[in-house]
Amino acid sequence: MKIKKELNSRKMIITLTILNLLDYALTLFNRGKFEEANPLTIPIIDNIFALTLLKLIIVPLCIYVLWYYKDKPTVKIGSVVLCIVYLYAVTLGVLIYARG
Repeated sequence: MKIKKELNSRKMIITLTILNLLDYALTLFNRGKFEEANPLTIPIIDNIFALTLLKLIIVPLCIYVLWYYKDKPTVKIGSVVLCIVYLYAVTLGVLIYARG
């Protein structure tokens, strides 16, 4: 049972990491074509360095914290909610990119 929990936690972390990378790439591709909804990203959307720092350093560190506390019920719920939010953001990003 413990191995199954570990695999599920690993899948969630991998999913969050992939969705974060897709969100980062789509944010770069679509800059200027949408209004940013993330309050942390709004002030830095035009600053590539700060955006990269946030998306490729700070977010992965937060994902690591989620993995570290993976057995806590609130972290499990938060991780699922975060995956849903990322899926929504990536879906919107793909649609915006497809529209040109």
